[in-house]
Amino acid sequence: MAIKRHLHPSPETLQDNGPDPTRIPLKQTIEKMREALAAQSSHSAQGLARQARAMVGMTQRDFASMLGISMRKLAAWEKGRGKPSTAEATLMRVCMLDPGLVKKLTPEDALPNPRLALLCVDHIHIFVKDRYVAESWYERVLGLKRTAALEFWAVADGPLTLQNREGTIQIALFKGSARRNRATVAMRVEQGSFQGWLSHLETIPGLLVTYEDHIVSESIYFADPDGNPYEITSYRPGKFPSAH
Repeated sequence: MAIKRHLHPSPETLQDNGPDPTRIPLKQTIEKMREALAAQSSHSAQGLARQARAMVGMTQRDFASMLGISMRKLAAWEKGRGKPSTAEATLMRVCMLDPGLVKKLTPEDALPNPRLALLCVDHIHIFVKDRYVAESWYERVLGLKRTAALEFWAVADGPLTLQNREGTIQIALFKGSARRNRATVAMRVEQGSFQGWLSHLETIPGLLVTYEDHIVSESIYFADPDGNPYEITSYRPGKFPSAH
């Protein structure tokens, strides 16, 4: 996957190479804004939001991101609920005056809003009767060991955090009574090691292990002594391109 990097220019590159055709002149932008402010529009909030979005050809998600509002708020406007602020209405009128301007101001690679991008699943809360008894089980069965840097959290009733060797998986053991858990924690492994995991789990005394074939993948299901459900899964080669 290509990664775009934005680098600060060196002094040598800061030279006048003539007008940049991709840049929008400030004067032109201000004139567009003034025209929009001067325009007397009879559009309702519903009509304005719908028509502006239609003219720029954006999805609700992308248009809301460009306006700096939630998609729920935009959807409400398009259904005739709520009213945009003067600034929001002005920006939508600018969109209607020059849809191409929006495309220049909002490049495709900036959508959705990068400020809202998720990095990863940081950790998962797991409730157990005894954190230290559970710690021993997780190390023996899944190879997870205590996260030294977060040991201080385990004071009193805080979480005891465990992680795999690579640090890509973390679970936080909380002291709590057994409860029905409808969420299964699924962890992916390489196809070549899947059979090894199945053989390993089948050697754990008292551990009920089930296997399921999902055509493009195969999975092993089991639970910890406190009833928290787990899945180890692996995608067959060429069956799911994004699996790695």
